[in-house]
Amino acid sequence: MARAARKPYQRLVTYISKTVNFDTPGIGTAATVSIGALPAGCLVLETLVRVRTAFDAGTTNVIKVGTSDDDDEFIEANDLDETGAGLTRSERSAGLVMTADTEVFVTYTQTGTAATAGVADVIVLYIPEVEA
Repeated sequence: MARAARKPYQRLVTYISKTVNFDTPGIGTAATVSIGALPAGCLVLETLVRVRTAFDAGTTNVIKVGTSDDDDEFIEANDLDETGAGLTRSERSAGLVMTADTEVFVTYTQTGTAATAGVADVIVLYIPEVEA
């Protein structure tokens, strides 16, 4: 079921967000764990990922943020260090204007020994409507 886009009545910077864990159900499958939906006409400013607890899979730990059409449109595999706590700001999606309500998803993949820890907050900042 697609999520409805949140549309504030004022043109203020707002956000969609989700806290995910290494073992959030469905986190390893693209277009499964929704952060929320961006409304049509919104202007994306940036995407933030705050790793609260380091992800500890044995070989690789990869967080990606994107849409069902492009799973790393907002955060690509090499954009952040999932193995250490901290905040990463990505302007990869800055300037995108959504032409339709668009659901945003987060994916975490790992290789090597399975992770036993990892918590991150994913936040997409946007302005609800921009003038044409």
